[in-house]
Amino acid sequence: KSYKVADLEAEAAEKAEDTDKKPCGWHHSVVKAIHHRVPITHWLCQYNRVDAVSDMIAGVTLGLTIIPQSIAYASLANVPPQYGLNSAFVGCFVYIVFGKIKEVSIGPTSLMALLTAEYTNHLTPEFVVALCFFVGCVEFLMGAFKLGFLLDFISIPVTSGFQSATSIIIILSQLKGILGVSFKSCSFHENVYQLIVHIKETKFTGDFSLGIGCIVFLLLMRKLKDIPIEKNTTKKRVIKKILWLLSISRNFLAVVISACIAYYFETYVGHVPFGLSKAVEPGLPPFRFPNLTPVVGNHTYTVPEVVEELGLGIVILPTIAVLANVAIAKAFRLLVMLALTFLTPYFHLIPKATLSAVLISAVFFLIDYKILWPLWHTNKREMVIVLVTLI
Repeated sequence: KSYKVADLEAEAAEKAEDTDKKPCGWHHSVVKAIHHRVPITHWLCQYNRVDAVSDMIAGVTLGLTIIPQSIAYASLANVPPQYGLNSAFVGCFVYIVFGKIKEVSIGPTSLMALLTAEYTNHLTPEFVVALCFFVGCVEFLMGAFKLGFLLDFISIPVTSGFQSATSIIIILSQLKGILGVSFKSCSFHENVYQLIVHIKETKFTGDFSLGIGCIVFLLLMRKLKDIPIEKNTTKKRVIKKILWLLSISRNFLAVVISACIAYYFETYVGHVPFGLSKAVEPGLPPFRFPNLTPVVGNHTYTVPEVVEELGLGIVILPTIAVLANVAIAKAFRLLVMLALTFLTPYFHLIPKATLSAVLISAVFFLIDYKILWPLWHTNKREMVIVLVTLI
């Protein structure tokens, strides 16, 4: 019995010791709340050299993909290229402080660029900035009031159909870049009509050849990482890593090779046989509050008028943000900043056909056609939902 009492006393003493070691009181609650709301205060003290090297490698790898894609997304949204590049890194500085999921990439996506173009196609870039600001306010309020559960009511068939539809719209909208024709369209049907009308103007020896060549190159490079190589030796592991890196950097390689071809024609031939991108303003953007009262002609828009012009885009875009990419790392912003600082004089050499090829190759695999066959055998009603959403 005495042994049992001694054991109980020892156990109680250990528990008391553990309780004394644990922080208690209001200051512990404050620290816990800060760690919860501002996660950088928790993980920064544990950040080491290995984490830094890993983030640097992943950041450079992702940056080589994001830079050409951001320029292409800016073109899709009908804004100057620097808007796409700026949006690729600015959000990361905020997310690194307040974000909790390290695999999430904060930046432009094809779906958001497409919807931005739909709601601001007839407006100036200042309205695009205002749209982003209001969308951010809506997302902040949704997070503050913990409304994320509402997204659970959006079924997978609806998401699949919507994603496939937007991918098809993006591919058709970029065909004019591949064909080398120029026109403006405000809807899917008008875009198809304009393609049929202008197809006879296709520049086969210029934009079309370059665009098709880039698509083939990107699709082949995408499969490069899937080459079966056993990792039983150091040499084979290095080869596997090199193939993976080349595959991941395929967008960057396509853009660089195309830009070199354009530079050769511009310098030594004197005529470039395909269309080039617009010039990018050098340097980083000034940090200031967005202009919510833009001036168009002689009319100065008020904030209510801006909201009225942007319409449903303010509500719809936050929902589409849930379809954003899951990325490799969060450290690519430094590479994008370096590109904005030092490489902007050369961005105008990027052919439009190459950017169209980058977008087409990226969104083609977002068309979720594989879901239809299983649904046909298991749940035809959900298959109908996919098709109705798609149409």
